[in-house]
Amino acid sequence: IPQYPLYTATLALQDTPAIPYYLEESKGWGFDMKGLKESYVKATKDHGKAPAALVAINPGNPTGQVNSIEEMKGLIQFCYDNDLVLLADEVYQENIYTADKKFHSFREVLLSMDDKAVREGVQLASFHSTSKGVIGECGRRGGLMHLMNFPKDVIAQFDKFQSIQLCPNVDGQIMTCLMIDPPPAGTEADVQFKKEYNTVMESYKTKAKLVQEGLNKVDGITCNPAEGAMYLFPSLTLSEKFIEHAISQGFTRESADACWVKGLVEEKGVVVVPGSGFEQVPGTYHFRITILPPEDQIKRCVDDITSYQASIHKKFA
Repeated sequence: IPQYPLYTATLALQDTPAIPYYLEESKGWGFDMKGLKESYVKATKDHGKAPAALVAINPGNPTGQVNSIEEMKGLIQFCYDNDLVLLADEVYQENIYTADKKFHSFREVLLSMDDKAVREGVQLASFHSTSKGVIGECGRRGGLMHLMNFPKDVIAQFDKFQSIQLCPNVDGQIMTCLMIDPPPAGTEADVQFKKEYNTVMESYKTKAKLVQEGLNKVDGITCNPAEGAMYLFPSLTLSEKFIEHAISQGFTRESADACWVKGLVEEKGVVVVPGSGFEQVPGTYHFRITILPPEDQIKRCVDDITSYQASIHKKFA
């Protein structure tokens, strides 16, 4: 937590409890192994049975962090020790913006573990998608799942389940093939591909820095750098007077940031997502902002957020 809401929504449809573990905002949204272990113990006690799987999103959505190899090894060991299936959401793996961070897949790290029992014992499902990352073709739906260390009879059930569904559209299949097998080096297509790729990446880096630096100048907003993905997840400081106003408007204390977001879109036409939609540490407030719009629009959004927050402070100080 914070997390991509699709996971908790899917669990709700299956009437399956979601067990939150909190990332550490003060450490760049890093993993808190102590908190993770405490969540596991509490869940086992509360539900009378052990959890079955752990979801790791790297790079993070909505938080934008990139996990270190040490963090990933700790998670893998935790999964092995507690017989957990590891679900690795790696759809933003190419979107890395800081020079001191590099994406490493959980499969790569799992294969590097010293203990053979761990290497062969952790069941890992890795996900990638064409609708995210550098390709970012949200209108084209295609993706892949890679399974490691699953029994053959389990994989057969996955194949059977997929065979009864309609296949992705042709565009989605083509995009997925291009994602995992780009044009051969030195070809005309490769030159064009790299030119477009580098242009997009440099633009993302510029906008990520622009948003982070701009929002950190705003009173009542603090923002960690976006190391990867397409988002930043700034923290909001809301006064008690504003929280009471939010409650009077039909929001709960926990969703007061949704009231702030509603005011932003109504007054400035800027759309962001309230942190309460992703879940967050109780008593904290956030919003998620993307870096996808053109640079001139990003600058205007930061300016609009700045003036809006100033008006909120003046009115609800």
